[in-house]
Amino acid sequence: MRLVTIRRITQGFFLVLMIGSCLVTRVGDRWFELRGWPVSWLLELDPLVGLATVLTTGSLYKGLLWGALTLALTALLGRFFCGWLCPLGTLQQMVGAWTDKGRRP
Repeated sequence: MRLVTIRRITQGFFLVLMIGSCLVTRVGDRWFELRGWPVSWLLELDPLVGLATVLTTGSLYKGLLWGALTLALTALLGRFFCGWLCPLGTLQQMVGAWTDKGRRP
């Protein structure tokens, strides 16, 4: 499998995860009994959320590990979060591909 295909599958997964998180947040535990489902997990991948939480509470928490992992992968691989995980980056890429199809060469 090519790397581009793996990246698109990963982007699609995280986009579906984000849409599902929005649905769970909106509907709550009435929909398929999703009590305790970690809705904020995708947000904890953002290192700025972890840094802001540490600065405001003055204590470390386990969600900071996800942000540190994201920073480490970004340092090693480049735009890892934006290119592989971020649902907004996925939407921007999809809209860009759709608008390029409508243009004439």
